[in-house]
Amino acid sequence: MRLLVDLQGAQGATRFRGIGRYSLSLAQAIVRNQGEHEVIIALNGLFPETIEPVRAAFEGLLPQDNIRVWSAPGLGNRTEPAYNWRVKTAELVREAFFASLRPDVIYVTSLFEGFIDDAVTSIGQFAPAIPVAVTLYDLIPLVNRTQYLNNPVFVSWYEDKINQLGRADLLLAISESSRQEGITHLGFHPDRVINVGTAADLQFKCMDIDATTEKSVRERYGLSRQFIMYTGAIDHRKNIEGLIRAYALLPQSLRETHQLAIVCSVQPESRHRLEALARQQGLATDEMVLTGFVPDEELVSLYQLCQVFVFPSWHEGFGLPALEAMACGAPVIAANTSSLPEVIGREDALFDPFDDKAIAGKITQVLTDEAFRSGLIRHGIKQARRFSWDESAQLAITAFEQLHAARTQSLQDLAPPHRPKLAYVSPLPPERSGIADDSAGLLPELARYYEIDVIVLQDDMADPWIKENYLVRNVEWFVSQADHYDRVLYHFGNSPSHQHLFDLLAHIPGVVVLHDFFLSGMIAHMDATGFKPDAWARELYHAHGYKAVQERFQAKDSAEVVNKYPCNLTVVENALGVIVHSENSRQLARQWISPGIADDWVVIPLLRTPATINPNQHPPIRTELINALEPLQKDEEKCKVSGTRAREVILSRSAKGICAEQYAQAIERTYAQAQSGQASLIKAIVEIENAPADDEHWMQLAQVISANCPSRAQKQLLVDVSVLMQQDLKTGIQRVVRSILKELLNHPPDGFYVEPVYATADESGYRYARQFTLRFMGCPKHLLIDEPVEIWHQDIFLGLDLNSAVVVHQTGFYRYAQHKGTRVYFVIYDLLPVLHPDFFPDGSAKGHADWLNIVAQADGAMCISRAVADEMAAWMGAWHTQRLRPYQLGWFHLGADTQGLTSTFGLPADAGEVLKKISNTASFLMVGTVEPRKGHAQTLSAFECLWTQGIEVNLVIVGKQGWLVDRLVEQIRQHPALNRRLFWLEGISDEYLEKVYAASTCLIAASEGEGFGLPLIEAARHRLPVIARDIPVFREVAGEHAFYFSGLDPQVLADAVKEWLSLRAKDQAPQSDNMPWLTWQQSAMQLWGQVLPFASPQFH
Repeated sequence: MRLLVDLQGAQGATRFRGIGRYSLSLAQAIVRNQGEHEVIIALNGLFPETIEPVRAAFEGLLPQDNIRVWSAPGLGNRTEPAYNWRVKTAELVREAFFASLRPDVIYVTSLFEGFIDDAVTSIGQFAPAIPVAVTLYDLIPLVNRTQYLNNPVFVSWYEDKINQLGRADLLLAISESSRQEGITHLGFHPDRVINVGTAADLQFKCMDIDATTEKSVRERYGLSRQFIMYTGAIDHRKNIEGLIRAYALLPQSLRETHQLAIVCSVQPESRHRLEALARQQGLATDEMVLTGFVPDEELVSLYQLCQVFVFPSWHEGFGLPALEAMACGAPVIAANTSSLPEVIGREDALFDPFDDKAIAGKITQVLTDEAFRSGLIRHGIKQARRFSWDESAQLAITAFEQLHAARTQSLQDLAPPHRPKLAYVSPLPPERSGIADDSAGLLPELARYYEIDVIVLQDDMADPWIKENYLVRNVEWFVSQADHYDRVLYHFGNSPSHQHLFDLLAHIPGVVVLHDFFLSGMIAHMDATGFKPDAWARELYHAHGYKAVQERFQAKDSAEVVNKYPCNLTVVENALGVIVHSENSRQLARQWISPGIADDWVVIPLLRTPATINPNQHPPIRTELINALEPLQKDEEKCKVSGTRAREVILSRSAKGICAEQYAQAIERTYAQAQSGQASLIKAIVEIENAPADDEHWMQLAQVISANCPSRAQKQLLVDVSVLMQQDLKTGIQRVVRSILKELLNHPPDGFYVEPVYATADESGYRYARQFTLRFMGCPKHLLIDEPVEIWHQDIFLGLDLNSAVVVHQTGFYRYAQHKGTRVYFVIYDLLPVLHPDFFPDGSAKGHADWLNIVAQADGAMCISRAVADEMAAWMGAWHTQRLRPYQLGWFHLGADTQGLTSTFGLPADAGEVLKKISNTASFLMVGTVEPRKGHAQTLSAFECLWTQGIEVNLVIVGKQGWLVDRLVEQIRQHPALNRRLFWLEGISDEYLEKVYAASTCLIAASEGEGFGLPLIEAARHRLPVIARDIPVFREVAGEHAFYFSGLDPQVLADAVKEWLSLRAKDQAPQSDNMPWLTWQQSAMQLWGQVLPFASPQFH
């Protein structure tokens, strides 16, 4: 059983009251006790501030993918003309979303929501076939109409909710008292109202309160003496006024030693009214304390510190505060009405709430009779243990199971009372297609269930029987008259005979018989013949991703691509339902599209002529036939009856008859489900009266419907390339982005569709980087356009590129994505701007800190080294980052191979001469942007020392000019050794860099701070020795395979180079040959393995 829990009770205004606590606690208990059932939590996206706390409440109990967030238009002000239209629309949108999740039972934790906020609840407005259970807390306004139903607006709203409640299939009462109200006042059959009870949360329990905590709590709330306590809402029925009057009747000696504590949130108007009543009753200023809102942890302390807890309410659904107080060891007395006697469980602890003297007398008894008070404490603790959330959940689940079983048994045959009108869209003989023959053979039997019109593209119809028995319509007529049909059945095959069906299906949805799983041959033919230009490439992208598109344009033989990719996703997505002829087609769908895509597909074998049995080849059957036929030969009447029955059996069980029945069942089941689909939703919305005329309302509605209904069946891996797609600056970070992106596109992770995306600091939201990606993959970029990104649960966003300004501007996008169930991760290259701000321009530290703050609110971060991960963990700890759920902090190492990289811009004209000079002399290479932390100034000074000493060495600098190095750059450009012993190669291509590595003698990594140290790995791949500054990340990357130096003095580095040259001459210098390094494909897999730590990081 799939149970959908509408948890708005823990989101709206009631989340701060008992209803909110009850909704969340029972939902958690249901999840704990779900057994083999599946539970889905549904949340209202109009309460964004509540989504993360609810997700956190189910962390470790329920997979986050089982928490789904739906969108609806904001309801706005109740006085606005379009308010009622928006409410009705939101109700339909909500029910349509619930229906799309295919639940067996819907459980509404709180129906009476939305009067003062954007909560949306309804029953049976759009999807009446799904059984609905609702928590019944109480019917206090209905039972006490005089006190509560005097505001016409509220009366209208409340009565509408009562009417909605009457359509519920099951009520879960929180007490026997509320159950009886449902039976008596709503007319529900007793079997449809179940008392599942209530419980106190585990935090409400007896515990020792130390003197420091007691002092702090008392001072915070002004409780200087022993106190009598009440907590709950301020409401007429709560009888707080009666409690104040009763307190005033207490003996003076008790009033002098006690205070009355009203523990709850208090609005100014209520505060003035209650304080005025206290003065009127003669209470001193400090005798009554109105605490205001108290958090649960301090509420527990107050329960345990009070001398007596009084609950004088004269009407409750349950009375949870009384139970919480008992669980905490407070002596509890309460009213003898509604549900409170069953909660308290002790008659002498009850009083008449309408009698102030009775209340005062019971309070006095507790405060003056220690034996009575002690007995109440012992009884309360024992009584509280009788109530358990797990027991309540088990009762609820049993009721859900019975409701589901009863509904399943009562489902009527899907066959409609009359024959629906069916458009039968298929090629037919004389079309040279096996599908045409099969379709023609099915028609006569299917006509028993439908009034059929045949829709064909062909001009010739060879079968006279079809022409005599069916109306044969052409495609143009069908398009103009489609609304006249109740059902549409399309027969799809992989031949040009079916190419016109694509556009038909897109505009006129129906059930698809997918005779061939692969439709690639037909689509390629449509493209090649000009019937639909670029159709093949676009479908390859849509169904199989960029790699498939690349193969289409770069394959030597396009037939290989045709045979490799099915290209049927558009047909599958547009179909209302799918019929296939073998289980193998369903398996292929799970393999090529998504694991659950074919769960509702129906397998109906192809029509075949019934097999015959030769009795002469089966002697036992021959004997049985003889024994059966001899009596019939003697009894003519019996022979006629048997013959009639045999004919009925043969008709019902013949191959064509069985096949047609299966088709009819599949068609009717599909159309029954489609009644709660998107098309039906739009039709129902259009029928709502008093719709607004302006486009804004309709645009907002279209957006939320789109947000609730994903346009694709596959999960997306959204890869941020915001900087790279604008301009490849050839920086180290962009080399990583380019390389990882290439691997992800060429080897998509299993189950994910890789989509590069980009954003700007000027507009909100991301766009698909389709034209960039096509260009990146070497394909024509005109095929696709860059549309806004659509996100859905189970998608993953990976912030691979780095642009802090863009990320800061897109904070709302990330938050919305997380609310929808998309996991958001960022790659962290380093924390240097915040750890070493002196290396960076003014403002860099703040910009990076702002970026890190957003990264810290994501689901996790993947750092390019363990050292960076350690720094990030320390930074989050130092800044006391507040999170409700665990942070997924991982690390991976970068790759180093550059073979096959997308060409940047080749080699310059003088490359050969430069490479010759480098290779002819011992050349020390530095790779990286020229900026202060990289150590270029120290290294240049060190080599000047070496040159002064007559040591023949070259210094080769590869990297573009960065910030804060103008003087150094000028020094290099004017250096007398430039292009003789000093070389600066700015912004060279990856191909050129490869050759420079090969020509050099040793790499110098002099940087004072790095995230990884990719040049060390690239050097090792070229068997190039390494001299590195002794910092943690270089030790992590190079280990024992490098020669290390420390210090900032140029002479220190000059001495290190001389020592290394000496060791090299003796063949004792550390070698980088065995330094471990990854390919970029391995790096991408390692990154993906960190993003999905519990999933096997498999790549296609």
